[in-house]
Amino acid sequence: ITSFEKDTNKVKEYKINGITHYLFENLGKWVAVWTEGNIECSISGDINETELQKMLNSIYEGWPEEMFTRTKLKFVA
Repeated sequence: ITSFEKDTNKVKEYKINGITHYLFENLGKWVAVWTEGNIECSISGDINETELQKMLNSIYEGWPEEMFTRTKLKFVA
């Protein structure tokens, strides 16, 4: 299990194609993390939550849901 640092705000779940993406803030930056099979993915930057969701949506355009698997992540504050 991989751990990610975050601030004291709650982690938000954002689902796309059955994959749960975890959105949160850390040190003033928005972060999205998720796993796909044995691959850990993350995006972070000086963007807002809406922009982060748009970026995530663009990753999956044109991909059928059955292409993806599910894995769990752990967060520490």
